[in-house]
Amino acid sequence: MENFYDEEIPNVDFLENKTKDLLKKVEGLMKFKFEDFYTLTKINEYSKNSQAIQQYFEFNNSTKKSDKNLNEIKGIYIFYDETDTPIYIGISRKIFSRLRNHFLGKSHNETTLVYLMSRDKYETKNNKLYSGERKDFPLDKYRPEYQENMKKNWKFSIIPETDNYLLAYWEVYLACHLQTKWNTFETH
Repeated sequence: MENFYDEEIPNVDFLENKTKDLLKKVEGLMKFKFEDFYTLTKINEYSKNSQAIQQYFEFNNSTKKSDKNLNEIKGIYIFYDETDTPIYIGISRKIFSRLRNHFLGKSHNETTLVYLMSRDKYETKNNKLYSGERKDFPLDKYRPEYQENMKKNWKFSIIPETDNYLLAYWEVYLACHLQTKWNTFETH
């Protein structure tokens, strides 16, 4: 059976078997730093280094539907903090664009993880829950410090995958399996 998007709906056995293979991959994943794939330009901006990416991965997606060339990776990514502890799992159809947002983005929508960490710090410091809108949170007070630490000390791994059902299943599964602190599956 297919969904309305013409994707075949897999049975649970398929998902579970693929997840066993995934767990074998996770243990041996390479870990990268931000600077491995992003280059600081002369005008003080970061650009994606496609040649460096292609040393490790094959592009399986395009940045825009109109792009004829594959120039992005669809899949799952894992963030590790400075102690090499997995702390966040994400999925994206454009992983390198998404990573750029995490490391360099400025708004709460671009930097979801930084927003969560900043909000936690705010609530701990003020000993009260933040009750305002996400867009009104004083993110710029915390964001630069977190993003600088991420660029210097954090690592990430990437698992390319194009199957949407597997990605959704794996995100929750790995967040639970690896006990990632910053994942939440609360709906908006």
